[in-house]
Amino acid sequence: MPAESLALVQDAPSLAGKNIYFSEAFKEASQFDRSDAGISRYAGLLRLMGANLFTLEWRKGIPATADLVVIPGPTSDLAPDVAARLWAYIQRGGRVLLLVDAVDERGNPSRALPATKGLFELTWNDLGLHALDDVVVVEGAVRTVDVTETDRDGNVTAQYSIDSPELSLGFETGLVSESHPITEGLDMGASPASGEGDSSDAALSQFVFWGARSLEIDASLQNQVVTPLIFVDQPNLYGETDYATYVRTNGAVEYNIGSDSARGPLILAASLENPTVG
Repeated sequence: MPAESLALVQDAPSLAGKNIYFSEAFKEASQFDRSDAGISRYAGLLRLMGANLFTLEWRKGIPATADLVVIPGPTSDLAPDVAARLWAYIQRGGRVLLLVDAVDERGNPSRALPATKGLFELTWNDLGLHALDDVVVVEGAVRTVDVTETDRDGNVTAQYSIDSPELSLGFETGLVSESHPITEGLDMGASPASGEGDSSDAALSQFVFWGARSLEIDASLQNQVVTPLIFVDQPNLYGETDYATYVRTNGAVEYNIGSDSARGPLILAASLENPTVG
């Protein structure tokens, strides 16, 4: 485990006696998987901090002893009964860490947790927070893409060329909110690639994202406290809502002001709290 991670754990509050449950029923990243697709390092940090880790069995419900439920990037949508149980848990003041991926293991747009259905329909209407149906992308060099369109029978219906930017899904950001306990005190130093800063200390440099969805907040709902935690703001970055066409055509894409998430600051992580239940 990186020395920087161990140094951060030493200064973090103890999680001794806390019970954390990981969902694995919807093809989420596994706490036991040591590959890049897993989250074993995150689970290891929690154990070092003293937490007790369990696998959540949804058919038995969320245990009353649960201090946190982690749902790390489901690639299939939550079943209706699971969404209902999770919603009831949240309404009772339960703590949930939900990680949402924009693409699946094949690189196609994920069908899990759509913005206007299921769990996110509930959180948006009642709590004022959901993830948008977009893929945060970084525009690269413009190149000519030859597109061939076919019908359901495979017959060619159109052929054309379009100048289109190459899109990448990976980016870094050091923009965090300093007014929330989750991110307060984070020392976002210079990126290691810049050669600045002292890599021997415990400072974070940048948050690294790949295949992210942006978040939308409705600040008009006064019964909840929603706090943006991590942002990104780059001139060549936006939320593409038709990434499926980019994949299907091997690179044809066009920024659409009416439907794509706007260029400018995008929210990547947020905290939602109900002060009445803690």
